[in-house]
Amino acid sequence: MEFKLNAEIREATGNQVGALRREGKVPAVVYGPGVQNRNLMLDYREIEKVYAQAGESTLVDLVVGDGKPVKVIVQDIQRDPLKSLLTHVDLLQVNMSEKMTASIALKFIGESPAVKAFGALLVYNLDDIEVSCLPQDLVSHIDIDLSKLTEIGDSIKVGDIAPPPGMEFMTEPDVSIVVANAPTSESEFETAPAAAAEMPTVVGEKPAAEEGQAGEKKGE
Repeated sequence: MEFKLNAEIREATGNQVGALRREGKVPAVVYGPGVQNRNLMLDYREIEKVYAQAGESTLVDLVVGDGKPVKVIVQDIQRDPLKSLLTHVDLLQVNMSEKMTASIALKFIGESPAVKAFGALLVYNLDDIEVSCLPQDLVSHIDIDLSKLTEIGDSIKVGDIAPPPGMEFMTEPDVSIVVANAPTSESEFETAPAAAAEMPTVVGEKPAAEEGQAGEKKGE
């Protein structure tokens, strides 16, 4: 799936960007190796839609005004801490012939037999993996199959999964992604199988995706 994002050159900076946001625009900046930083403004609804589908590891065709498209990825976003509205976007322009590093989101799929049979509690230690690859080899996510967790104490480590074609994992292979821990008490173990029939198989909370720090960045 291909993604396109339209942008305009932004003259407003600092305190002036508040007026842009009230007009439905999001201040942004595009930068990259050998690329001059440019202050941009994006349509709010368009960038929200593109970001929801592309995330931070999928190539996007950025068109500035009447210029030719350039390949970028969403490097970082900032949101209003109260309203969760986008307030700023960083776009990284990539060189298609040079390898880059990126964080690829993990998508947990399947059901863990250890949860159903033994009331295991799944502990998630990672929600993304750092990789190195050419830009065209980027993927939106990597699947982690929970059905491999069959016994208490079973775990899935970075070294247990195969990287997508053209991609090299930078995260150490012995780092644990998810582990099936024993119930914390006898009563919890007794009630877990019944609860497993009524609730989602994945028990426990996944780490929340880390949001960008508040404040403006790179030329705003």
